[in-house]
Amino acid sequence: MKKKVSVAMAIFLLAIVSCMVVNVNVYFPAKDVKDAYGILEQELLPSEQGKPNEKPEGKPQSAIKFELATSAHAEEPDLAKKIAEIVRKMPDVVNAYKNIGARLGDLDKMRESGAVGEGRD
Repeated sequence: MKKKVSVAMAIFLLAIVSCMVVNVNVYFPAKDVKDAYGILEQELLPSEQGKPNEKPEGKPQSAIKFELATSAHAEEPDLAKKIAEIVRKMPDVVNAYKNIGARLGDLDKMRESGAVGEGRD
């Protein structure tokens, strides 16, 4: 009788263990990529005088987490700077920023005159 109970318990535990779920989350560093392009804009585009640099605020993260297992994070420190270094070595990207920088003065004049711009209509 004892042997049947222990076999039943072993089968029950095996069934429980086999039903466990493991989540693997793949992280795409979207924020780091945006920060990297922000770094490139500051370096490659002419600065606008009189306009302070505003940084976009991210979404607030919840401080409460419920996990049965610990999380492992594989983020690299200073990833935005590393991405900016890689992109800076791409001549097409650098040329695109130079072309944008060359047209910024004309675009600002057209925005001030009201010929172009963003609006609701």
